[in-house]
Amino acid sequence: SAWQRCDWKLEPGMHSLMWAYRKDGSVGAGQDAAWVGNISVDNGALMGVMHVDFPSLTIKEADTSTSWKEILAQTPQGITGIVLQSGDQGDDEPENGAMLDVILPKVSIAEPFGSITFDYWISSEPGFDALHFLVDDEERFEGGFPKSGRLDAWSTASFQLAAGLHHEIKWRYVKDTQGSAGKNVARIANIRVRNAAVEPVTLVQVVSVTRLQGQIGAEQRKVLEAAAARYFGRQPADVKATVAVGDAPSEADSSTATSNVPSQTASLRRLEGAGVLPVD
Repeated sequence: SAWQRCDWKLEPGMHSLMWAYRKDGSVGAGQDAAWVGNISVDNGALMGVMHVDFPSLTIKEADTSTSWKEILAQTPQGITGIVLQSGDQGDDEPENGAMLDVILPKVSIAEPFGSITFDYWISSEPGFDALHFLVDDEERFEGGFPKSGRLDAWSTASFQLAAGLHHEIKWRYVKDTQGSAGKNVARIANIRVRNAAVEPVTLVQVVSVTRLQGQIGAEQRKVLEAAAARYFGRQPADVKATVAVGDAPSEADSSTATSNVPSQTASLRRLEGAGVLPVD
C-alpha cells in the first residue's frame, strides 16, 4: 500500500521523540516491519551542543576522605575510557554520612531555554545511597531522580534549563549513615549542554601576497581583496587588505588580507579561544 502521512502538534518546549516498532509474541504477517521517512519539524529550534570536559568541573566533599575521580572503566559507548566516579571501593569507599559533589560552576543559557544531558550508572543500596542532581542548589526530580540501586547498564538523563546567566550544575552522591550494597559508587559521563551562551569569538583568516616589482596600489588592492574573498568564502566588504613595504633587497611590497568571521551566539565552541560548536 501507499505511504501515509502523519502530523502531530507539539507544544512549545523541549521534546524527545521516538518511533518504536513492537512485535507481539504470536503470528507475523507481511514483512513484519515498519518504515519511517521524510521526518520534518516546523518551527523547531536547532540548538548547538557544548560538550563539557572533566577538567572544567570542580570537586567538593563533606564527611569523607574520598572524592569524585576520573577512572578507566566501560563507557556508555561500550569501550574502555575515562568516566567520573564517586570514590572507589576499599580505602576510597565513601564513608557513612558522606556527601560528594562534582560541580559545573557557571553555564549560561541563551533564549528561550536549553538543556543538560548526561549518562549515569550507579551501584548502591536501594532507596538510601543515591545520586542527586541540582541546579542552583535546587534539587531536580525529573526522570526518577535521585537514583539509587544497581544498574546493569548506563542510562541517560536530561533536564531543561531556563535561560539566564551562570547556572551552577551539581551532581551529588550521598551515602546514608549505615549499611551499603553493591559497589557503593555512582558514575557520570558524556555531559552535554544545549543552547549554551558562549562568549563572542572572532576567527581571523590571513593570506599574504608579495609583489616583487612595482607598487601595490588601490586597484591591485581591490583585486587582492576580491581574490581573498573568494578564498575565504566571504563577501569583498568583509575582507580588508593592508600594505607594508618589505626590507628585502628587492624592496618588495607585501600585502595581507584579513577576513573577520562574525561571532555566533550559542553556535561556537571555544577550543583554545576559538572553534565551532557542532549540532548533535
